[in-house]
Amino acid sequence: MELLQDLLPGPVTVVMQRTAALNTNLNPSTDLVGIRVPQHKFMRQLAETCMEPIALTSANTSAAGNTIDIQEFENLWPQLDLVLDGGRLESTQAVREGSTVVDLSVEGQFRVLRVGCAYMSTVDVLANKYDLTDITEYVIPNGVH
Repeated sequence: MELLQDLLPGPVTVVMQRTAALNTNLNPSTDLVGIRVPQHKFMRQLAETCMEPIALTSANTSAAGNTIDIQEFENLWPQLDLVLDGGRLESTQAVREGSTVVDLSVEGQFRVLRVGCAYMSTVDVLANKYDLTDITEYVIPNGVH
């Protein structure tokens, strides 16, 4: 799908309808699933090595800012099955803001769920290139997850 190629890889999380092929233990209380293809070299190599998509969550607690190295979420380690250190991320405002999250689960429409660092370019692609209708009512501000 050309639209996904315009957004991914990059700092965008796309929310879509899940298919029957997706493990029902992932997001069991919703028919939606978030998909992200990061530009981070370590994560791309890991996914390539696994030869499958990787299901994971953010390395922070809800409503906490994004982390840029594993020491920033050391308090969560006892609750995790595995911690992989792919190196420290750049300490930029964009990295701290996190990805823009956009819901594409309704045909012909989009809803921004979190502004993130790619908000303007994402809205431009969706509204102007693909003529999708923006049905965003409330957007979660940057830094709040």
